[in-house]
Amino acid sequence: MTIWVGRYAMVEGEPRDESPWLIDRRRVVRGESVRLVVLAEPADERSEPYCAEVADAVAGLFGRDSLSLTGGLLRALRQTHANLVEWNRHSLLEHRIAVGVTCVAIRDGEATVALAGRGSVYRGDPSGVERLGSEEAPGRHPLGGEEPVEPLFLSAALDDSWILLITSSAEAAAGKPAVAKAVSAGPERALGDLYALTRGVRDMSAVLLADVDTEEEEVAPIGVPAGEITGEIAGPVRPTLDSGSRGADAPRGRGGFPTVRTSERDIGPRRSSARLPWGLIGAVSAAVIATALFAGLILLPLLADDQERRITDLLEQASSELSRAEQARGDGDRAEERAAIEEARSILERARAQAEDDPRVDDLLATMEAARSRLDAVIAVSALDRVSALDGIITAPAQAKDLVSGGGMLWLLEQGSGRIARLDPDGALQAVRVYSPDETYDGARARAADAIAWDEAGRRLLVLDESRSLFEIRETRSSRPRRLLLRGADDIRSVQGIAAYSGNLYVLDPAGGEIWRYVPAGDGFDSERQGLLGTAEIGTARAIAVDGDVYLLGEDTLRRFRLGAELDPLLAGIDAFPGAASGIVADPERGVIYVGDRERGRIVVTERGGNFLRQYHHVDFDDMRALALGPDGDRLYVLTGRSIFGFDPLAEAESLPGAPAEN
Repeated sequence: MTIWVGRYAMVEGEPRDESPWLIDRRRVVRGESVRLVVLAEPADERSEPYCAEVADAVAGLFGRDSLSLTGGLLRALRQTHANLVEWNRHSLLEHRIAVGVTCVAIRDGEATVALAGRGSVYRGDPSGVERLGSEEAPGRHPLGGEEPVEPLFLSAALDDSWILLITSSAEAAAGKPAVAKAVSAGPERALGDLYALTRGVRDMSAVLLADVDTEEEEVAPIGVPAGEITGEIAGPVRPTLDSGSRGADAPRGRGGFPTVRTSERDIGPRRSSARLPWGLIGAVSAAVIATALFAGLILLPLLADDQERRITDLLEQASSELSRAEQARGDGDRAEERAAIEEARSILERARAQAEDDPRVDDLLATMEAARSRLDAVIAVSALDRVSALDGIITAPAQAKDLVSGGGMLWLLEQGSGRIARLDPDGALQAVRVYSPDETYDGARARAADAIAWDEAGRRLLVLDESRSLFEIRETRSSRPRRLLLRGADDIRSVQGIAAYSGNLYVLDPAGGEIWRYVPAGDGFDSERQGLLGTAEIGTARAIAVDGDVYLLGEDTLRRFRLGAELDPLLAGIDAFPGAASGIVADPERGVIYVGDRERGRIVVTERGGNFLRQYHHVDFDDMRALALGPDGDRLYVLTGRSIFGFDPLAEAESLPGAPAEN
């Protein structure tokens, strides 16, 4: 199926074939061709200069993930919105940006439309016309605005329908009924009819997508309407064109698309006896012939040469960006490498849109994809073992919350019940419950466990319950929990997680904006706690890891602190930052940090210096809850909602070409 994309624009009152606010790209993802059309529209005058950049950003972000069309569009729009919001937060009022965006992603003849902010979408078929508008819906909020972006979606098969994207300025000038009437005329005539209605608009854009089974010249040219439209349009469209309504004026049950060719006319002698103006006819004929010769002999070669120069320039730019990426890789600058690769991809997509069959474009695209694949460093885990199923652990199915490794065992914290079970990762020993709420340990009544951490220096599991009482469980199998002193625990505003390193205890307190460090003293941690941050904005932090530096994991952030100061961002050069991040564990010996990405079913790895290293994928990494690392760093445990899995991350990493040894 070949999808025809027709378009025209009015730019400062002049008709144009191309709109500065429109992006039209094709790409191949896992062997599937996807075409993306993005039309941006400014929410106000000050946002006009940024529409092209916003549309380009949405298209670029859409191409980064192998998600569904709806998921890819939603992520691209929300990420662009987040970037604009951050820009606006640090900008003066007169420099703030808000842009409406309409997107259409096409794959295998199926079109998925997403609308956020200003703009309108009309869908036509032989039975009528419907309009998708966001005036009274959550989708009315533009990218960069103060409200969250909740796009409106529409799906349609283009083998029996066609879709028009139009900016609100054109719709307001022509009127919704008139636009619907033009759309109902069919894809071969719609743009021509629409142009007659909007040629007085100063700035506007219109894009039509359809599967038109005609030769290209049969499509009505822009500026030459297929039918004469004068005066008011007879017969209003019924019912009103809210989202989901149908235009009653659209012809019912017609057999096919209307042709754009004019009907035949009888040719015969005229009744008038006046002589024909042969001199004028000859002059006009000569002018037509001269114009045709100019177009054929001079203009077309010039246009061809100009297109060749544009394509050559784009290919040179893309080659330069790929060279920059290679240089950045040699320098170990993953962020610069990613930026150069993505810029090369954007340039090559523009080149492909102009020369789809040019082998030079294909060659550079292959080089770019190879560079991106090398940087993505995707490892499909080949040897994943199920350590334990959570169904029926001890006496009832366990609801997983957290998992730590230590003393040759795995320690599972159950959600809700606050119980703790000890499991043998080799499966030789039966699982044992080692901590239960309402039990009395060392003269103290235990409450539901809230956080756990393995203290390698003390060879013990530390347990902090919801009443801020601290217990230890030694690694010996017969050990019962024993209460430890924790000075000033009641003054801690919140506990989101704990960690142990070099014998010290670290408590994550997002509400208090602090990480509290306790040094061993007395029977436990009877010492003054020390705040490491001096209060900071860490309200979204969900987990903590320590290897000398302190790492905080949020929903979509990974931050590193040293001596109270925040260091450069981690995961530099990653293809997409983890979404719904869950689980973090550090390997101090090798200087790497593992982070769980529940949204994409993967585990990503960053070095302490900040560079993204690689990512592990497996179908069983869904519903990820936590990670745990064996003492030698050669066994990574993954806690999901159903099971505990384990694999050797070092052995799996050897499958990457040129992977350095980490042992």
